[in-house]
Amino acid sequence: MPGNLTVSAAEAGLGRPLSWAESLWVERTAGWSPYEMHISLIGVLLAAYICVNTPFLLVQCLNISWLEQYRIQKAGPKAQDGRTAVLRCITTILGDLFALFGPLAVTAFPIFQVSKQRQSFSSINCLAPLNKA
Repeated sequence: MPGNLTVSAAEAGLGRPLSWAESLWVERTAGWSPYEMHISLIGVLLAAYICVNTPFLLVQCLNISWLEQYRIQKAGPKAQDGRTAVLRCITTILGDLFALFGPLAVTAFPIFQVSKQRQSFSSINCLAPLNKA
């Protein structure tokens, strides 16, 4: 079971030493069930999204003058206020991530587990009658 993995077993399986982030992940998730690991992917997804967008948000909010020449949408009467527009965009996307991936992550794993248990035959045995014809 993946929850019983240790750092030494992971290093032996990979054939190389783990990085500090990998070993931290293995130590923190030791004993977790597969469903808990699956649910934790929501947090990883949100953390990655926030970490990737934070530099862009800071550049937008700080209004660094020498970066203005590289802006796609120049300041003008139709341009929205940068700070509020960026903040609204990020909160909308985070809300969409929660609304879409939250229920999907919570329901997908049990659905796959149930469908895997109901299929007692392998896909190769299923296709065998087709190959004989």
